[in-house]
Amino acid sequence: RGSGWARLVYAQDLRAQALGKQALEKQALEKQALEKQALEQQALETQALEKQTLWAVALADAHGGLDAGAARADGLLALEMAFLTRDLSFSLVRFRLDAALARWEDLRPWLRNAARAEVLELTRYGARGMDALVELYLGSPQHWVIDEELAGDSAQRAYFEKRLARRSHAG
Repeated sequence: RGSGWARLVYAQDLRAQALGKQALEKQALEKQALEKQALEQQALETQALEKQTLWAVALADAHGGLDAGAARADGLLALEMAFLTRDLSFSLVRFRLDAALARWEDLRPWLRNAARAEVLELTRYGARGMDALVELYLGSPQHWVIDEELAGDSAQRAYFEKRLARRSHAG
């Protein structure tokens, strides 16, 4: 009899351990799901903020004729917000650099540095990024910013010049 009771207690102990392990695994899975949901929510909020910022810049530009000083200040504030979100998607990096080059003289030093970093960020997109830099280079009187940023990397500079030459011969 003693061994029967001992086996029953041992079996119950094993069952309790297994249930406890399952409960811990369930808690871990629930925690992972909640963390993933929080990250997805944060990404959605960042995207929404970025879109609002783009709209603010576009609206400030569109209403520049009504009150040029206020529109310029609103546009700069929106551009600063766009840089602060640091979304590195191709279209937003290109947009921020284009907007910064267009307002270069009005930018604070930190924003100029952030815009310079966008030049190098676009190079990470390969041919697509270089083609965007070529378009910005050809369309901006501040093209010297692109020249200065690419000067430190001879391989990127050579690739840029190749894309620029191709664009010049094509159009």
